[in-house]
Amino acid sequence: MSTLDGINYIISSVFLTGVSTASGNSTPYWVKFRQANSWTTNWGSSAFPSGTGVQNGDNINVTIPGTYSVSFNIQTGVYLFTLLAPAPVISIVSTALGTTSWSNDIDLTLTDGVNYSLFAYSLPSGELKFRQDHGWLINWGGNTFPSGAGVGGGNNIVTTAGVYNILLNRLTFAYSFTPTLNVAQQNQLKLELYPNPSASLLNIQTPNNIRIEKIIISDLNGKIVIEKTQNTNQVTIDKLSAGLYIIQVFSGEEKLQSKFIKE
Repeated sequence: MSTLDGINYIISSVFLTGVSTASGNSTPYWVKFRQANSWTTNWGSSAFPSGTGVQNGDNINVTIPGTYSVSFNIQTGVYLFTLLAPAPVISIVSTALGTTSWSNDIDLTLTDGVNYSLFAYSLPSGELKFRQDHGWLINWGGNTFPSGAGVGGGNNIVTTAGVYNILLNRLTFAYSFTPTLNVAQQNQLKLELYPNPSASLLNIQTPNNIRIEKIIISDLNGKIVIEKTQNTNQVTIDKLSAGLYIIQVFSGEEKLQSKFIKE
């Protein structure tokens, strides 16, 4: 950040990745202010987009991805994040992802305002497209899989079932689906849920009894409805509304995903 008086610091334009609304991404994106590129002197707070930072305070949770101007007063700790341009939401939508064709968007995570990604996603066979802000005004398709050059309003991308790292460049429209596991490995890493459908209690069986460190359940709009950060193989779902949900189980860098029906 730059300053003219050694007290008030500003940066006129910086892109910040915020919390995605995607199912599969509940990781907050934090920022803090610090002096001389060191953690010896740093300021933080739980408030966003404005607040008063305190020494060794909380991380500042950026809740909306986009381009910001940022100001900070080193004496008072007062800061302000002003959103200049929100980042567009990029998602995949498919004939096979929702309860009906083309009904469910799965949001990608953006890293720098240009490149969007979705890692270790279990993709079914079907037809797929990328689109912006959950609408059809701006969308991309292509004739090749697992990689290609996307075309605005292009053909549906015909996919093969598997677990993929999905990447899209919003400027060049280049896309790729990189397999993370071979078929045999994918079959070994299936997440078993029972009973399914369930009215009150969902039991989780992980392959090779992998230790569960975190569980995230989201609805088909990507809204997180349950999040647990503990080692448990059971989740109480009696307060959920009836419908189809996505469950993700995390263990270290491993992520397993499946769907279940709440009765």
